Order: sequence, then C-alpha cells, then structure tokens
Amino acid sequence: MMTPSKYKRQYYMPPVKCMKWAEKEYVDKAPIWCSVDLRDGNQALVIPMSLEQKVEFFKLLVKIGFKEIEVGFPAASETEYEFLRTLIEQDLIPKDVTIQVLTQAREHIIRKTFEAVKGAPKAIVHVYNSTSVSQREQVFKKSKEEILKIAVDGAALLKKLADETEGNFQFEYSPESFTGTEPEYALEVCNAVLDVWQPTADNKAIINLPVTVEHSMPHVYASQVEYMCDNLKYRENVIVSLHPHNDRGCGVADSEMGLLAGADRIEGTLFGNGERTGNVDIVTLGMNMYSQGVDPKIDFSDMVLTVGSASIKYGNFITTIVNFLIISFSIFLVVKYINKLNHPEKLKELNDKFVHSIDKKGRFKKHKKEEAPVAPVEPETKVCPYCLTEIKYKATRCPHCTSELTVGVTANESKPATDSAKEDKTSK
Repeated sequence: MMTPSKYKRQYYMPPVKCMKWAEKEYVDKAPIWCSVDLRDGNQALVIPMSLEQKVEFFKLLVKIGFKEIEVGFPAASETEYEFLRTLIEQDLIPKDVTIQVLTQAREHIIRKTFEAVKGAPKAIVHVYNSTSVSQREQVFKKSKEEILKIAVDGAALLKKLADETEGNFQFEYSPESFTGTEPEYALEVCNAVLDVWQPTADNKAIINLPVTVEHSMPHVYASQVEYMCDNLKYRENVIVSLHPHNDRGCGVADSEMGLLAGADRIEGTLFGNGERTGNVDIVTLGMNMYSQGVDPKIDFSDMVLTVGSASIKYGNFITTIVNFLIISFSIFLVVKYINKLNHPEKLKELNDKFVHSIDKKGRFKKHKKEEAPVAPVEPETKVCPYCLTEIKYKATRCPHCTSELTVGVTANESKPATDSAKEDKTSK
C-alpha cells in the first residue's frame, strides 16, 4: 500500500468527447432484462445448483417477468448441458421467453453449444473473446489483427451452424474486458462482427459491452458506451447490452449511466450475486426505477426466498417491514402524547418553554421562549468588616462597633476606614 506509483489507470477514454448522457435526468423506461443468475450467479455459489434446483430457479425467473434468461455455458459442464436439454425436451420454456447460452469464440466449443441448443424455440447464442490491452499482450500475445480474426471467425461459424441447426437463433457478441480495451478498437471489432451477421429488423444482433473488470468511475463507462452507440454499424438493428460487474461497487451506477448513454439491455443477477465481485443487482435497478414512477417491467412481489426450511416472499417481506416501521412510529407518537395528557404539569412546563408562530409561507413553527434574566436574591445579613460580627444586610452603621458601613458591602469586599477619613467625618 506504500507504492501506488507502480500502478496506472487501465481504462481508455473515447477519442472524441461523449457527454450527451449527462444532459439526461433519469432512466425513463425499462431496458430489456436478461438474468444471468443461472450462469454468473451459479458460479458464485460454494456448492453449485443441481439440475433440479436450476429448473426451480428458472421457473422463479420466469415468474418474476424475465423474458431473456441465460441458462449457462453448456459446453463447459455436463450439468449445464443436461439442464439446457431438459428445458427444451420437457417444453419448460414459455413462448414469450428466450433462453441464452454462452460460448467462447473457439470452434469446438461453438459446435458443442449448438448441439446443446438444438430444437430451442428461441435462443440467443452469445459468443465472446477478449480484446483488452492486457490480455492481448500478456495472455494471448496476439496482435490486434489476430484478435479481430478470432472474433470474425467465431461470428461466421455461428451464422453457419445456425443455418444448419434446428431452432430459432439470435446472435450476441461481447468484446470481453471491454473496459480495458481502447474504445476505437472495440468498435472496429464489433463492426467487423456485425458485417458478418448483417442484422435485420426481424433478427437484431446484440452487442454486449461487459464491465468484466470495473477499472473506472461510472461516468467514464457511460462515455465509452455512448461512443459505441453513436458509431456502431446497423445501429437501428443492433441492441446494445451492458453486463456490469461490481469491482468498485459501482455496478448500479454503471448500468444507469450506461442506459442514459444509449444502451437498450441489461444483463445482471438478483441481489448482485455473481462471479468474483458480483454482478449488477437487478432488484436494486428495478426498484430505483419503480421509486421514480417508471415501470421496471419485472415484479418482485411474489419472489420467494428460502431460509432453511422457511420460505419468505420478498415483496411481502419488504412491505411488512415498511408497514411495521410506519405503525411503530405512529404508536410511539400516540403513546408520547398520552403520557403528556396524563402529566399535565409536564405539558404546561413544555408549553411554557415554547411559543408557536406561522412564518411568511404559512408554515407552523415552534420556538423556544426567550428566558428572562433571573433577578438576584438579596441576602438578609452581612458581616461587619471592622468587628466581624453578623449584622443586618441594609445596616449603614454597625450596632456593635458603631463603624459606618456601605449598604451591601461585606467583610470580604470592604476595608476599614483610615484614621484620617474618620477625622474628616468627625469634623463634618
């Protein structure tokens, strides 16, 4: 922690100023939501979900209102492969829901993916390869041209296999580690992929801009997203998607600012449960919109959380807590007022301390009364400064030693009169 100078910023600003998003006030409509709980969320679990648990979770996501659900990486594990086949063969996918599968831009993985997704009523095949500076130079040790070729070859194979495989397919491409990639290079790669796919109004392509690692503050990501939205080819037939992770704790801000910058779609998880530092929390995003009067198009009212053997409906749970707080506060105010009525002397004491007034705007205000200065209490006796005997406070001559005194002056405040002073008084 003592040598921060060995590090440098790993993000790249667009080559031109992109700040139109900053002129917008709030997200005014819900994006297309894609749940990745069954992929990224499952990776975050100490014990991954079983086939039965995945099916149950899929049904919950459908009930919440997700129309696009990533069901996994079928070429990566047998469980995910079998889960996908179960959904298709048992006809568990509603007609208005599209499933999504993930694959690297590698031939054998792409082929395995199409085997798994065969017969799907509607499926998004999501292909990706990393484009960031650090991975190009340190991991793959490949040039920009070589990385671009990997993306284009993967896109071409998707298109070929989609024509040969039973089912209805939509394509998605991610320049993995987008936030660590030069925006102009990411744009070049994405446009090359779009040239292969030639998206149409009837079958739009998805370009996903993942915050694989959160390198920057949210406004930087928003500028990167705006640059891509402004310069992608076939823009009217392209859905710009965001997949924010939460390394800097800014996943929600990245998503909201990215939507202001022109994005159309969000990939995230419930409560942000996801790989590494977590994904963007779709519950928070949805509730943020709802609290601003925008319909998020997803409903958490009947979402059930299981804690041990107990099941809790999320919407009812939140409502119950809010109602409890409101009722508790109301009861507190009532009890407090009743206590005042039962002790009128305390109520009078409080009223004596405050005055009420109405200001120029008609608002009722309470002020403390200005406390009047307390008059000092006059003592009844004092001590003669000459003979030190106690005498009446207002005495001007001591009845014991006959010395002349000043009213109110005590032994500690007065000095005996000198002989010359006494002679002067005698002559007078």
